[in-house]
Amino acid sequence: MTTLAQWVEVHRLAVAGREATIARDVGHRVARVWLRTSRFADVTALATVTLTLGEDAGAFYDLGWAQRATGQPRQALASYEQALRLYREAGSRGNEAATLSNIGLVYSGLGDRRRALGFYEEALPIVREVGDRAGEAVTLNNIGGVYDGLGDRRRALGFYEEALPIRREVMIGLVRRPR
Repeated sequence: MTTLAQWVEVHRLAVAGREATIARDVGHRVARVWLRTSRFADVTALATVTLTLGEDAGAFYDLGWAQRATGQPRQALASYEQALRLYREAGSRGNEAATLSNIGLVYSGLGDRRRALGFYEEALPIVREVGDRAGEAVTLNNIGGVYDGLGDRRRALGFYEEALPIRREVMIGLVRRPR
């Protein structure tokens, strides 16, 4: 079994050898682990080094996530916008939706609820199109949160009530999934 430290070394060697495909793939895998454990500075460094090999949607996305998490919303927006452009060019609809949702999170954090709502509403039909039930539930919750923040509690409740059975469905699916 390959350890995370070994994957980091593979990434370093791939960057040094200008092997962009390997560096991007391995960098994104490592970043996903580090993002879950709040190693945001490490993700920033990893993505930045990966981007020295050229544009990469995954590296921009990971960088945006790390920047958002460390209180750099304007930089996060710039990174997410680059990721969004590249995901759209590649026709990667699921990643496009995830990026739209994260842009919404940035705007929500900036207090621009209306703008956040626009991004969530743009993401919702895409997550439905690709069959991402977990993403659909999160997006519905995010929309509910915006309406709650705008003082429209009835509308918020409607979105929360729409999200709840989907969250339960996803959780049951996770419990029943063979290991």
